[in-house]
Amino acid sequence: LLGVSVADVQADRPACARALAARFEAVAVLKGAGTVVAAPDGRLAINTSGHPVLATAGTGDVLAGTIAALLAGLLRAGCPPDEAAWQAACAGVWLHGRAGECLARRQGPRGVPAGALPGQYPGIMGSLSIPSYGKVRS
Repeated sequence: LLGVSVADVQADRPACARALAARFEAVAVLKGAGTVVAAPDGRLAINTSGHPVLATAGTGDVLAGTIAALLAGLLRAGCPPDEAAWQAACAGVWLHGRAGECLARRQGPRGVPAGALPGQYPGIMGSLSIPSYGKVRS
């Protein structure tokens, strides 16, 4: 997508995430240890949750679905679209990483089935404070 080598991306992940966000005018998520989230307006976040058990087939698909579900909820609650995309990506990446940590504690350091991650979400989300954006439209 950027026309650079993997080594170039790994050498400066934040700059590459920012470049993707600017190029596509969208929030970009660059997965890996310390997943990077970048917005077209220049905001940048580096996620601190996660565990090597997430290096398993399908976990990226689960992450994409998690972000999409959070985005839908934020939009439905009236959050402005650009802010919703940023918050959904940051929260989704953190939640996904936290679920990996929880599974690693329970099951050990081996890879986990990607489908096991969403089962961790309710317990994790129960402890979060989620902002309100007004009345939910029916």
